Amino acid sequence: MTETPDTVRLLVDDDDPDVLAAVRLLLKGEGFDVAAADRQNVLPTWRAESLKNRNPFAQTAEVGLGCAPRAGRRSRRSGRARGATIGGAMLEVRDVVKTYDGRAVVNRVSFEVPPGEIFALLGPNGAGKTTLIRMITDILKPDSGEIRLDGQPVGGDAKRRIAYLPEERGLYRRAKVVEALAYYGELKGLARQAARQAALDLLARVELREWADKQVQALSKGMQQKVQLCTTLIGDPRLLILDEPFAGLDPLNTQLFEEILHERRAAGCTVLLSTHQMNKVEELCDRALMINRGFMVLYGAVRDIRREYADHAVVVRTERVPASVPGVERVEPANGGWKLTLEPQATPQSVLGALVARGVPLESFAIATPPLEDIFVKVVREGRGLDHGQSGPPTRAPGEAGSEPAAKGGAR
Repeated sequence: MTETPDTVRLLVDDDDPDVLAAVRLLLKGEGFDVAAADRQNVLPTWRAESLKNRNPFAQTAEVGLGCAPRAGRRSRRSGRARGATIGGAMLEVRDVVKTYDGRAVVNRVSFEVPPGEIFALLGPNGAGKTTLIRMITDILKPDSGEIRLDGQPVGGDAKRRIAYLPEERGLYRRAKVVEALAYYGELKGLARQAARQAALDLLARVELREWADKQVQALSKGMQQKVQLCTTLIGDPRLLILDEPFAGLDPLNTQLFEEILHERRAAGCTVLLSTHQMNKVEELCDRALMINRGFMVLYGAVRDIRREYADHAVVVRTERVPASVPGVERVEPANGGWKLTLEPQATPQSVLGALVARGVPLESFAIATPPLEDIFVKVVREGRGLDHGQSGPPTRAPGEAGSEPAAKGGAR
């Protein structure tokens, strides 16, 4: 990165349109003259080695801008031009603890989420996820630790930058759809007319514009879910916290909402997604945190977590696999192909070479990575997470064999 009194240049090794759009929009929002950058043929890009999980703002020291800041825009904290300090975490949670009746339902949890990231918060029922979300949204106060949003303690005006979609939905059924949605906009500080226009724009985006003047109760369950999702989007929040947002949506509307999430991400919005749909985590999320009985048990990039828990095996698609292949310990069918478990000393490259040498017609060859759902089950049942089994087996529902009494205000 090179820096002069007038410009900060960022060298880029990626052309992902979503990423470039996110960089450009964030620069514009931070007061940088993107048009001037275009005239100089400077593209907002970054070095791959400076990334943390495909996040261009992960390491402040290695992130710069290919455009000139507008005059007079200065950082309140440092006196430097705004934008020269872009980087770091949008949401920071540090050693947070919450106890009920002497039991820690959130136990020294720490994580951070950079701007423009889709981050998964996972865990079995009763793990403490909802309690953690309520502390992030300042509904509950932690007993110890701290939570910061854009470097400032959560609370006061910071809460206006957060939108939360709880698992338990709620809309005013007799209100008109546009009025119900505009009401949420006004709660977030929009003027009445601006809130109504924003509501109409959102309804058009989710293909419900013609239902704007109907009562909420006239909508189907899936349509009401889309309106509920719009209540979190209105007001352009910086942090979206979504608890099971795809529940009740058909495949077409699920795809529509995924597109909207990518649009918001490209605009610099951060998303915290809590869901039991592990396939959606694999498709959408950059990184994930899993907790069990309040303990952190998984944390990191989704792809790295899957690699860490992968078997020493490969998956191949072919018509046949020879009865004996050097370096292969076991062969078994797997999703229309074959899973080859390797001997300890074997490598995927050596096995690939052995298959080719035997004339096996390969359609595909890949390292076997387990689905996140299998890792979820293994970590909880076998205690193979970061807590080394301290969290124990999954919390059972009240009344089930072996279940513990629910703590007051219990973990969820």
